[in-house]
Amino acid sequence: MSILIFANLVVGASIGVSGIGGFFLPIVYSSILGIGVRDSLLLSFSAFLVSGFVGTFQYARLGYIRKHLVVWLAAGCLLGAVIGVKINYLLPTSFVKGLLYFVVLAAGISLLMKMEERNSANYILESKFFIFGLSLFTAILCSMSGAGGALILVPVLVALGEKTKYAVGMGILGSVFISIPSSIGYFAQSTLEDGLLLLVVSLAFHGLGVFLGSNMVEKIDQTLLRKSIAYLSIFSSLFLFVQLFSKFT
Repeated sequence: MSILIFANLVVGASIGVSGIGGFFLPIVYSSILGIGVRDSLLLSFSAFLVSGFVGTFQYARLGYIRKHLVVWLAAGCLLGAVIGVKINYLLPTSFVKGLLYFVVLAAGISLLMKMEERNSANYILESKFFIFGLSLFTAILCSMSGAGGALILVPVLVALGEKTKYAVGMGILGSVFISIPSSIGYFAQSTLEDGLLLLVVSLAFHGLGVFLGSNMVEKIDQTLLRKSIAYLSIFSSLFLFVQLFSKFT
């Protein structure tokens, strides 16, 4: 139980600051605690739902949500999550995870190469159809692999010129709409014993971590935050690639 509490507290704080880190939860649940894959996904997406609500409230309060894009972001994430859960059985999990990690790695490298904050975002970020398509693609991959939506949305949006704190806010918001259908879908497949206790404890400490992390974001320098997201994206994807390929050796 102590491992579960610590993991949710630390990962929650990381999400609150950068939007990234949620992918560690299914790894902890399945690899360390020995929980089944779909039960791990249930616990993870339930936690992402809490972090999404808490983080979105905090970032909206600070003014870091693009309100005119919320509907398109939500629509893409909801639809993509439903599709992702449905095709979970159809595509090899390793293929989906590999594609997810590649996107995160590419976004992180691109962000690192464009470290200066732009005065204005790329015009494509104002396209509602682009936001819908990006959200749809993100949600399909994340709902199938157990990653939070911000893992893709944050580095991609920042690499395209979005201001870092707005990208984190929108990424956390996207995780809400990915987590709702994903949690419902994996709950229907769950066989977890003592699931209610594990769920309550993980959600409580995950929410606390996000609250603490999001309260720190105003104190963090914008450039430092961009660098942190870039390096976190790159090292996270490389770590996950190594873990993925180690299963085949």
